[in-house]
Amino acid sequence: MTAPATAGNGAVRRRSLVMAEMSGPTRRVYALLVCIVVEMSVFALLLPDFWTLRNLLNTSRANSVLAIVAVGVTFGLISGAIDISVGSVIALSGVVAGELLGLGLPAPLAALGAVATGVLVGYSNGFFVTRFRVHPLIVTLGMLSVARGLAFVLAGGASTIIDDDVFNVFQNELLGVPLPVVLAGVVFLAGHYVLAWTPFGRYTYAVGGNDVAARFAALPVDRLRTQYLVISGGLAGLAGWVLASTVGASVPGAARGTELVVITAVLLGGVGFTGGSGHLLGTFLGVVLIGTMVNGMALYGLGASHRLIVLGLVLIIPLALEARKKVGFG
Repeated sequence: MTAPATAGNGAVRRRSLVMAEMSGPTRRVYALLVCIVVEMSVFALLLPDFWTLRNLLNTSRANSVLAIVAVGVTFGLISGAIDISVGSVIALSGVVAGELLGLGLPAPLAALGAVATGVLVGYSNGFFVTRFRVHPLIVTLGMLSVARGLAFVLAGGASTIIDDDVFNVFQNELLGVPLPVVLAGVVFLAGHYVLAWTPFGRYTYAVGGNDVAARFAALPVDRLRTQYLVISGGLAGLAGWVLASTVGASVPGAARGTELVVITAVLLGGVGFTGGSGHLLGTFLGVVLIGTMVNGMALYGLGASHRLIVLGLVLIIPLALEARKKVGFG
């Protein structure tokens, strides 16, 4: 009889911690801002083309896809469910949209099909995680392979040019701002509102922080975790439409390695790998930091292999130092 009361008190304490986490800037936020300023200053000195309008627009377009996906990954990670299938889901969703257009369906339905594909993958991830108690890392790793394979099978191994002005709407701008950037901003604002100001959003911290206590507090943990993975998959599907629309083609090999870039940005933004902590302001700054880094390295002439090495080190070293500090070594 005492367990529910204890869990209830724990839930109250957890909510207080959550509200404190989201109440204002943290040291990590300030640290990220400093890193971004230093990073941009270095690239500006080394690369004359860094601050050109063309480069800024191209970078913002590329980062908008990462940002949209990062919002969904943030929901999943805070709830304790990492999703590393998002890169393959982007490709699969774009291919599905291209195939639907090829069948004669109107562009809005093809775009809806891309999002629905991501939702279906997210639900499948949640089903295996909650019903069979398989770790999300394992499930989404398997789904990464499945989704990528399906993309190549459906596309016949080849890219398809998409010549539809309605579907390719994200090639346009609104008041000089690329539409993908506008959409990413809307997604971030909506995600922040849900995460910070609604019970559904606040439950992510309870589920990720202590799912046993959350169950004692009568939260539907399995259903909620599935829904957070659906959000992650659905936003990856939306990003698939944005990417296919921007490049004017469905490419089964698109977005390879995107999961590494996104997860690196989200973790550097302060979202805990084991769940229960983080916020979308940190995720946004993480996306800016990593997206700028990728763009700067590309302008500097580093190949894809060298960029992967740098991204891997950027992911491992700060998180290893933080973990070392938490367990009290050194």
